Amino acid sequence: MSKKKRQLSTELLRWLLPVLILVGAASVLLWFYPSRDGAHLNTISREVPERPPSLEFRQQGELAFVSAAGDSITTIAIEIADDNDKRQLGLMYRTELAENQGMLFVFLQEDYRSFWMKNTILSLDMVFVNSNLKIVTIQKNTIPFSEAGVPSNRPALYVVEVNAGFTDRYGIKVGDKINWRRY
Repeated sequence: MSKKKRQLSTELLRWLLPVLILVGAASVLLWFYPSRDGAHLNTISREVPERPPSLEFRQQGELAFVSAAGDSITTIAIEIADDNDKRQLGLMYRTELAENQGMLFVFLQEDYRSFWMKNTILSLDMVFVNSNLKIVTIQKNTIPFSEAGVPSNRPALYVVEVNAGFTDRYGIKVGDKINWRRY
């Protein structure tokens, strides 16, 4: 290669390299920079939206609390969380839950459970229930938005979430039972 061609190549490289770096940096910034509405310009993203589109209670069944002696305590309408997506979302972002409403989490097998209150606005009572439909743990008055675990003391197949104070108002305790049905 002649001296003149090498000089020309060197000059071209000196000019082209900074331009390529700037174009690359701009591409990276545009890829991650949020648009005005908060959505990323990357339309391929599969992230779950911060707030789901519908937060209204959808009655899917009925749940009865029954004393250990077999006496009826109270009945509530339930929304059922029976798959991973529904269980992960739970009652997050809800701003209200009527006194006679709750959510029933249904799992495939009995195990020790732990929930958290991330993105959950309402304080709740969590009622952990085993495969015999017997209440094994009650966690009362959970702390909204807390990421601390709210555990069961014994293995549970079901978890019922109701408004904080519900279990005290109705005298529901460990050893009582539930019965439920889906519509």
